[in-house]
Amino acid sequence: MDTIFELQLKWIMTLQQLHGPIIDGFFRGITFMGEEMFYLLAIPFLVWSVDMVIGARVGLAFLLSAYLNPVLKELFQEPRPFFLDSTVKLSEADGSGMPSGHAQTSVMVWGVLAWQVGKKWFWGIALAFMLLIGFSRVFLGVHFPHQVLAGWTVGIVILAVYLLLDPRVEPWLGGLPLWQQLAVAFFVPVLMAVAFHADDSSVSATAVMAGFGCGLAIARRYVPFSASGVWWLRLLRYVIGTAVMMGIYLGLSALFPETDGGLYYLLRFIRYGLLGLWISLGAPWLFVQLHLANPTVPKPQLA
Repeated sequence: MDTIFELQLKWIMTLQQLHGPIIDGFFRGITFMGEEMFYLLAIPFLVWSVDMVIGARVGLAFLLSAYLNPVLKELFQEPRPFFLDSTVKLSEADGSGMPSGHAQTSVMVWGVLAWQVGKKWFWGIALAFMLLIGFSRVFLGVHFPHQVLAGWTVGIVILAVYLLLDPRVEPWLGGLPLWQQLAVAFFVPVLMAVAFHADDSSVSATAVMAGFGCGLAIARRYVPFSASGVWWLRLLRYVIGTAVMMGIYLGLSALFPETDGGLYYLLRFIRYGLLGLWISLGAPWLFVQLHLANPTVPKPQLA
């Protein structure tokens, strides 16, 4: 096994002979497209300014991947390249390296988005981003090539299962009474968090999932929000919604103490749960009150 790591490390060093300010900056920009902050900014844009149903599906795909990846990393416990040689580190990364979360999540998010768009040309764009995001992790020295390949593979498997089950699960959830939808939306993520909470990102993902799902269940019945409209309305909604969202994200981070154990995870769950609730319910409700949204009743089937 050590020989495999050493051979791949030499390959990374050879690849990094090309590095410089421009190419390093390019791949750091590409790798940002796999970071939590990027998805935190991109998914609300889909929900508020493109299509609420598409945004909900892409958001759920991201959250599922964000939850499962730490589970797998905890299982494999593989080193990152810079654990063995610090000179290859061109970007920051935490935790173990197997499989690559960036590669895995890029397949899930861009795959679901391409499935929703349904155009061959967009599948080409999605594939390009999947490959670039994965390659950036190797170039920046934060993943071995086999860890990126594993991330892509896991992402493809999860994506296939998601696309297979989604047409069956959504109508079933949509047909449940509101109280049952809320119970499923809240308690399933809570059980997931209890089952595995050794990593901050797994707690964050399940918390957003709970808040987002509960918000959708309420919004589809009581909030007449549509993401359609002229470009400036879409942009204004995004600016206002993002400003409040970042206030919740940063404000509660500063307010909640950095503690250990159960209290830390509980406060983190509350913080990220409120983020999910704001994205799916709070912001759409505010947009309707401010007359920034068309008065059409949305019907997302996710609960």
